Amino acid sequence: VLAVDGTFLPAAADVAWAVAARNQRKGQCHRARTDWHVDAKTWIPEFVVIPESGESEAQSAAKTIKPDAIHVYDRGFQSFALIASHYEQNENNWSPIADFVLRLRKPGANSPKVVIERDAPIDDAARKAGVLSDQEVQLPSLSALQGAPLKLRLVVVKADDGSEVRLLTNVFEVSADIIALIYRYR
Repeated sequence: VLAVDGTFLPAAADVAWAVAARNQRKGQCHRARTDWHVDAKTWIPEFVVIPESGESEAQSAAKTIKPDAIHVYDRGFQSFALIASHYEQNENNWSPIADFVLRLRKPGANSPKVVIERDAPIDDAARKAGVLSDQEVQLPSLSALQGAPLKLRLVVVKADDGSEVRLLTNVFEVSADIIALIYRYR
């Protein structure tokens, strides 16, 4: 399980900018981002990436998919290209090369439309873990972009503060409480 996130390093960027700049402008702050993929069990980095200028966290992460790993992303990584990068696509068929658990933003303009295909039953372990729903879903916009439907799973969990956390994943082999646990360890 790889926890994936980016972090900004303002001090390092300010030093680099100050060395390169002839005239420093008071109050201007520069920053550099590093993107980390950390093994959630050992806390040892698998990848540390310095992205291209203007490259989003999702774009950077899509270039570093580790086959046979579970990549765990926060809601800032929401991207159809990132989801698609976890698959090889052959003649209208998606073949996973890696798994993911991605936190979706709240439903609205910045969140993809989700079509529910089927509700899965929630067992006692899932209820105790705060799972509110477990559904097989499709993202019509992703299917249209890629030219083939993709079956995904949406697990909704109640967070400690009472809010709902929506987790999109391609992992179907484990129970919903395990999906919630994977994200919590992120």
